Amino acid sequence: SSDLDRFVPRSGPAFYAPTGALPVPSSLAGDVVAITGMDNYQRDLTEAIVSANGVTPGQMTSFYDISPLRSAGLDGSGETVIFPEWAMPPASVLEAFAAKFNLPPFNVSVVSNAAAWGAPATSSTQGYYDLAGEAALDLEVVHGMAPGAREIVYETPNPAALPNMLKAIVDAHPGAILSSSISMHACEQETNAKQDAVAEDAVFAQGAAEGMSIFWASGDRGVFACLPDGSSSTALDISVQPDASSPHLTCVGGTFVFLSSSGAYFKETAWGEPIEQWGGGGGVSTFFPKPSWQQAPGVGTITGRGEPDVSANADIESGWDVFEPSQNGPQEGAVGGASAATPFWAAVTALIDQDLAQQHLKTIGFANPALYFFANSPKGLPAAPFHAITQGSNLHFPATTGWNQATGLGSPDVAHLADDFAWYASTHPAGS
Repeated sequence: SSDLDRFVPRSGPAFYAPTGALPVPSSLAGDVVAITGMDNYQRDLTEAIVSANGVTPGQMTSFYDISPLRSAGLDGSGETVIFPEWAMPPASVLEAFAAKFNLPPFNVSVVSNAAAWGAPATSSTQGYYDLAGEAALDLEVVHGMAPGAREIVYETPNPAALPNMLKAIVDAHPGAILSSSISMHACEQETNAKQDAVAEDAVFAQGAAEGMSIFWASGDRGVFACLPDGSSSTALDISVQPDASSPHLTCVGGTFVFLSSSGAYFKETAWGEPIEQWGGGGGVSTFFPKPSWQQAPGVGTITGRGEPDVSANADIESGWDVFEPSQNGPQEGAVGGASAATPFWAAVTALIDQDLAQQHLKTIGFANPALYFFANSPKGLPAAPFHAITQGSNLHFPATTGWNQATGLGSPDVAHLADDFAWYASTHPAGS
């Protein structure tokens, strides 16, 4: 038999519980499977994300193994990250983010050209708070990960002006890092999508040739960007985001992150929310053929440019703690999307470029040839640079071993990736 006793632990409240297995009367032995619920012990419930406001810069620094770089004094100083945006948030929004996370002030400048790209949006512009919120997310994610980096916003309210503005960016900032969460088109079926994508690709080719790292969001509707609100006459066709399909940029998809109890890496799944119909973009382009560098386990026999190339935290349930503009001032909350994963990769690149520069090595530039080279586990590679993501889907394509159309090559172990890029720069000085 067992007694119901009172227990007093060294920490925590006292509780009642049986001292052993509870006996079952022989007359009920054939009907009773188990006896439970005979204690009032207060068990702790654990969660992957501990704050309703989302993950902090410190948590993502630990999760993606950025801590060794930050401990070495790397903060992105000397590096420049540039963003094409629809609107600029008020300074008070950025100040609130920096204050919340004890970060230095932002080093941000804004470039506008009303004659060439249209007059900048203001708080009276329709949809301003959503448009400016996108820019706030970009700036804050980079600042949280690489607070010493210089940030430049090129602003236009006119999607048709984006190729010309991108050309101005590339001309003015060779060798910089470009991060975009905006696009001219959502899917390949939209009118003029191909000619606009080809025009942008010509600009990206120039940027890549001049040593620019370009990161572009894969989209937030999985493969169904044309389905709910697009202009496609074949709306059920799956599609990729055409701006992100250029073979001269790095396309970034999304994941859901699960932190360990210590805040370090536990696991990730592909970002796909079937009820809300949100997920990371991915698939194969019908506009651009598969580039020569896109060779890795999992790529297989695709004939078009496959996307995404890499991924990072994007699900809003594991979203980033940021401040966005509202009519009532800065508003804090969790925000996700490939729009968060993309500036994260830009920030990581700023940290690694700073590290390479201090070693007098060539900076990353166009990242994809090296990233796919690493994925083939070449002899001498210092460390595995990617977290393999093999669970979940982007609403259509499953995450599988190797490259896949949901998460690309995976998410970064940044300390490992930094070692790999240093090794690559030493062994491939011309980027060959």
